[in-house]
Amino acid sequence: MSSPKESRIPEGNLTENRERPLGGKVALVTGISQVFCAQAAIALAQEGAQVTGIVGNSRKEQEEARKLAMHIEYSGNGIVDIVRVDLTSPEDRKRLQRAVREEIDILVVSSGTNEEARSKGSDAWAGMLPKMAKGGTVILIGEDNKEEQLSKSRIPEFQEKGVSFIILCPPDAEDSPNEFVGEKVVELLKQ
Repeated sequence: MSSPKESRIPEGNLTENRERPLGGKVALVTGISQVFCAQAAIALAQEGAQVTGIVGNSRKEQEEARKLAMHIEYSGNGIVDIVRVDLTSPEDRKRLQRAVREEIDILVVSSGTNEEARSKGSDAWAGMLPKMAKGGTVILIGEDNKEEQLSKSRIPEFQEKGVSFIILCPPDAEDSPNEFVGEKVVELLKQ
């Protein structure tokens, strides 16, 4: 697992991935150990995106993220670089911004990650605006309207850079197939 200083967006062998629908796209997925963001990461990697996943300091989260990255790599669907960052820490967010060397085409944010950051008076994903590619997409995966309300307040700032938003409120994980979120994310990105 990389520290923010050592992190990089994985380059890998992009020849085959570029032929896929999201080939050559750079995706940053926060809360990658959470079920919905993990599903999004799997689907993005399968479609050819270069995926970097953000995981917190919890050993359990780090182990889940490591397993996910191994699953994606061993299934032949790409490489996911896992970076340990406390998104509630301004210092860690700054190190992450410096570590991400390429523009981000797709930013996936879970409401759980942002909820924790907001409780400490910060906005976990908004600091990534300078790294967003023109025409990029922010995908907010939320469980309630709080995420939608926050995103509406940030939309003008991101739209000025040509970044669009997708707000996805999936049904309860127990009531839906595991692939629901991943499939929906890819479907919406292809539109």
